Amino acid sequence: RALLCLAFAGAQLGSSACVDVEGGAVELSWSLRTPEGEPNSCSSARIGKVRLCWAPAGDMDARVCEGSRTFACIEERGFSRFEIDPGETAFWIEPLCDTTSVVPDPASYEVPPPILRSVSAGQVVTLNALLIIATGADCNGVSCTCR
Repeated sequence: RALLCLAFAGAQLGSSACVDVEGGAVELSWSLRTPEGEPNSCSSARIGKVRLCWAPAGDMDARVCEGSRTFACIEERGFSRFEIDPGETAFWIEPLCDTTSVVPDPASYEVPPPILRSVSAGQVVTLNALLIIATGADCNGVSCTCR
C-alpha cells in the first residue's frame, strides 16, 4: 500500500491531493513488423487493439489473463491504472483483430514471451517497446493474422 501525492497549481494557490493506492501500474509501447521484417501498420494487419495481460509469476505457464487492459493499436502505447497486485508478475501482449476483437490464431503472429517484473504499490513498471510480428491482409496463402 502506498500514498500517491499529486500537486495542483491553482489560480492563486497551489494545492495537493493524496490518493491511497494498493497496486502498481505498467506502461508499454509496441510496433508492428511483417514476418519479413518490414514495417507494418495496424490497419494493414487489421489489428484493432492490443491487449496487455498479467498474472502472478507462478501462474504464467497457463497464460490466462488474471488482469488486463486493452489499447487501440494505432496509439502504439498504453498505461494501466494502479491496479496490479504487488509481487513478481508476468506481463504479455496479444493482438486483437479489428473486426472481431478476438485473439487471432497464435500460429499467425509473434509477440515476446511473458516478461517478469516486480510490481510495487504506487510504482510504475516499464515493459519498453514490444514487437508484434503479424501478416498484412494480403498474406498470399500464408496464415493471415487477421482477415
